[in-house]
Amino acid sequence: MREAGWFAAALLLVTLGSCEQSTLLADIQKDVNLASETIEAPTFTPKGGVFRWYPPSVTISTPTKGASLFYSTDGSPLVFNNLGQTKDTTFRSETNSFTFGPVNFPTYRVWHTLRALAWRDGKTSGETQARFGIAGDGGVRWAQATLVPTTGRTTGVAQGIDETVYAVGWISTPDEKTQGFLVQLDKEGNTLSGPYYFPAPSKVTAAATDSYGNLYVIGTNPNGFLAKYTPKAAPAGLERQWMVESDKAVDFSGLALFASGASVYALIVGTIPADTVSPVTLRSADSSGALAKIIPLYKTGRTGILTKYLVHDATNPNKAGAVLDAGISSEPAGDDWFQSVAAAPSGAFALVGGFKPATSPINFGGQMVTGTLGRRNPLILSGNASSGLNLNWSRSAIAQGPADGELTAVAINPSSGEVAVAGFQEGIIPWDWGAGKLYNGPSAGKNTVLAAYFSGGNVSGVGGGFGSTEDSVLSALVYGNFNPQFQGRPLYVVGSLASGGASFLIKFSGPPHYIMWTRRIGSPEGSILYSSLATNPNPTDKLVIGGALGDKAVDFGTGGILQTGKPGESALVLQVFD
Repeated sequence: MREAGWFAAALLLVTLGSCEQSTLLADIQKDVNLASETIEAPTFTPKGGVFRWYPPSVTISTPTKGASLFYSTDGSPLVFNNLGQTKDTTFRSETNSFTFGPVNFPTYRVWHTLRALAWRDGKTSGETQARFGIAGDGGVRWAQATLVPTTGRTTGVAQGIDETVYAVGWISTPDEKTQGFLVQLDKEGNTLSGPYYFPAPSKVTAAATDSYGNLYVIGTNPNGFLAKYTPKAAPAGLERQWMVESDKAVDFSGLALFASGASVYALIVGTIPADTVSPVTLRSADSSGALAKIIPLYKTGRTGILTKYLVHDATNPNKAGAVLDAGISSEPAGDDWFQSVAAAPSGAFALVGGFKPATSPINFGGQMVTGTLGRRNPLILSGNASSGLNLNWSRSAIAQGPADGELTAVAINPSSGEVAVAGFQEGIIPWDWGAGKLYNGPSAGKNTVLAAYFSGGNVSGVGGGFGSTEDSVLSALVYGNFNPQFQGRPLYVVGSLASGGASFLIKFSGPPHYIMWTRRIGSPEGSILYSSLATNPNPTDKLVIGGALGDKAVDFGTGGILQTGKPGESALVLQVFD
């Protein structure tokens, strides 16, 4: 029958014209090619991943012409017969490229496994699978706790203009010292380069990026240091441009950047240890003649210090690294320390910390601040660094009884100049945060507290009790990108519970700062500690958090379950949707 069939076709060809003959031969050859052609497996665009809410529209396609696509969106096996008829949860597209929207995904799932294959004339391709996750507000997009191979902690994070992520911190060395590290990651949380290590003993405490793509890090070794890095084009990596440091021990703890024209400036806060022999010299890396600033000391207690550096000059790179100004408290007695600093594009800044006065009030750069003698008092100093380091206002909080308090984090709204501060106050007693605005803590221990001040220094609101347990801590604050839906710029705060079991992220609206949502991760079995927080310089919906992960498994939701297997703490960085 096969021979007769072909013979009949051949006779038919004899009776046709040359054009008709070639057409029929082409059709026969096409059928032969189709029968022997490999059915190529489909691809997905995007290829999968974690999304804030519903995954975007997904395109399934195969280069095989004439093929149909079978797919399921809930991970179910693909079920069909030789005729291409589907059943159960398998769907069919008659074309070799098909796009469907979020409505096609089941709404009740956190994870969606998409399965697909191509089919034509009873032949199938291999199957392609991809996972699409829904993290939700504050959900973890990815998490990484293998930044460094040994025990350590992430103390600072930053995001670049290209969404590159930087993590800094310290590890524990075999001889029980600490050693600072720096790691560069891509926007998906994969290590691009590093870890880069600083000579022990050292700690890297904070990081920041500018609009030119440069990275700046600060820390102590035990002298205070500032270093500038530029990303390499290829292969991925970082190149150190310069590093400057003090001639004596200074604990640099806070870093903020602002730009003016072609210049970028860094504000650094820190603390000079008690009983340091005067003076302390801050050196420059530049060749313009501004080689150093000499800081005389007037007391034996700890001394808070604020410094200003020119870190980038697009018109004259040789000027970068110059220390321009430095300011400290000038009281001969007492104890004070600076923890964190924030800056706006205008050069407006605010710093926070604490002071324990032997006399009151204390003179901070011409600002007279009143505090409770012999107790730790919260401290806020605000000014403008566009020309010099000029303080405009200062605030503290006064306890209505014997108690300690301190501020650990600060953020400044680049649009309105509002200053937000976070820290703790002790006791079930009222604390006055200005203009009679009182907050009474719920526990006898440390109570978390968050306060906001207008740009002129008048308090706009105060609240606390975040974390819901005694001795919880607030570690970092940051304002998000402007959004009219949130009454301006939202405010984010991270902290950890006193038990060490879990950490939390809270999103507030713009003023009057009501809570929009909270996210808590961790448990007593799997501890986690949040220590730092950063937004992206470009308007995105992602935040980066740094901290430490305990030696037990922690479920980060769509970010995965992490268990490092190392004893003690592991340096952690994660990205969340805001």
